[in-house]
Amino acid sequence: MLTVKQRSLWGALAVGVVGAAVAWRKWREEDEGADTDVVAQQETLLKDVKGIIEPFNPPSWLRNKHVQTMGAYYTRASSGVEFARERIELADGDFIDIDFADVGAVSWSQMAADSPIMLLLHGLEGSARRPYSYELYRQISEHGIRVVGINYRSCSGVMNRKVSTYHAGLTGDVQAVVDYLRGRWPQAPLGLVGVSLGANLLLKYLGELGEDGRQWIQGAVAISPPFDLDACSAHMAEHARLYQWNIMRSLLEKLEMKQAVFGEAITAEPINEIRTLREFDELVTAPLNGFKDAADYYEQMGAKRYLANIEVPTLLIRAEDDPFFANDIPYRTIKQNPNLRAIITPHGGHVGFWEAGVWRRRYWSERQAGKFLATFLKGE
Repeated sequence: MLTVKQRSLWGALAVGVVGAAVAWRKWREEDEGADTDVVAQQETLLKDVKGIIEPFNPPSWLRNKHVQTMGAYYTRASSGVEFARERIELADGDFIDIDFADVGAVSWSQMAADSPIMLLLHGLEGSARRPYSYELYRQISEHGIRVVGINYRSCSGVMNRKVSTYHAGLTGDVQAVVDYLRGRWPQAPLGLVGVSLGANLLLKYLGELGEDGRQWIQGAVAISPPFDLDACSAHMAEHARLYQWNIMRSLLEKLEMKQAVFGEAITAEPINEIRTLREFDELVTAPLNGFKDAADYYEQMGAKRYLANIEVPTLLIRAEDDPFFANDIPYRTIKQNPNLRAIITPHGGHVGFWEAGVWRRRYWSERQAGKFLATFLKGE
């Protein structure tokens, strides 16, 4: 039986090999026939943002969902940003590290106290220093908006103190960071961006705030959000095993470190026998965070049940061909909430939206996030 470390090495190798092969072969995928009702709904959703958002038109060789997902992951540059880290102590005795990012002239030490702020919520097993984070910091700072990223519990390179873990709905931690930022810069407009799991966390947070959200947050962007966590975990187990394997290697390595400290309080099951995200959530996430089981966790924490209550202007960016998710986009709910502005593209993969080649790298979703937030935080 492979150890966690061996599985990690093979997982990383498999992702790299497939990513390179896909990019070089320039796969071209035929468009699936679109349901006419869905197309009509998309056009309606697009109306409110046509004056702000640019169309996403990648060249034909960049339209495959795997090229988009892995190509963008491997080509985004982790450069041009300097970080300063601060630690926020939480009421339960744990902590969160946040990274203040300086990009060129947009420096926290030089900008006015009332300059707008963007807080980034990263994806599953990511951090505030992922390649897409750098790209978001660069694009958003071009509008004179200061940028800062949260690192969830255990995601800053330092294990958290509690046996409990971060998860897709731990909005109390988001509120702690928002309180901290608002306390230090009370006059600064604040916007949030969530990516993947962070997008689910963002949408749940905004839905919980309801009308009060407008007092705290002036605008938000959710990139590649899952709407149905149950459907997502089932889809990944059946149709996205390579991506799931790559995520699991990080989760299991971290679980081994936690188990060394907390022992069987973590899980009575052998770590090496956990294969899927659903098994992980059933055996680890749910019991350590007070949920009955994985199904209960998915039902309570999934974004779809909170969308109707969002009162903050929010841009949803999602690709129809996202390989991480099933067809879980709640078009009707989105359409019925005037505070939600959705761009659902035929192509883009998962946190991809790569619109130009290796020598001229451009990433559409981060640029649109900057344009949207500048509109609501600065009136541009």
